[in-house]
Amino acid sequence: MKTETIKRGSIVSNIVPIKEHSNTNPVGTIGQVLRVKRKTNQFVVKFLGGFSSVIVSNVNVKLSSQTNQKIPKVGDIFVSTWGYGQTNNSWFKVKSVKNKTVSVVTIGETRTYTNGGMSGQSLANPSEERGDVVDRRIVYDLHGNPSIKVASYARAWLVEDINKPMFFSEWN
Repeated sequence: MKTETIKRGSIVSNIVPIKEHSNTNPVGTIGQVLRVKRKTNQFVVKFLGGFSSVIVSNVNVKLSSQTNQKIPKVGDIFVSTWGYGQTNNSWFKVKSVKNKTVSVVTIGETRTYTNGGMSGQSLANPSEERGDVVDRRIVYDLHGNPSIKVASYARAWLVEDINKPMFFSEWN
């Protein structure tokens, strides 16, 4: 039987109470490994409900059998909200999924302007594909939400309701 190795991004649970500042995480608290310190056999873990990350020994945590990951499927939409001095939305449609990788294509958006034309709401337009299909690795947060890196400064997150508009702003 193959044993899985705890690595960065793994979901773990503690097998002993772990103190985090004035809070103590009881046995069985779920956390995500943020960093592995191989030389000292320690992990930097962010526990669900915790305020910060803590350093724990490898003998104090185990891989969790609990998984709450939302697996993207073909046709799902990701959105990245980013900008400095304005809010931009970049939309992506999943074309294929293989293991921990999705192939996505940039898609258009439909904008509704409010507030004098400098801002408003935008919705994804999945039928308007732009550019080439690119492969992106899926990364999950502690709550199981998938994201993909779309630029050095931005991640896109899975959209749960594509009919819910997203705020945007712009400069003319």
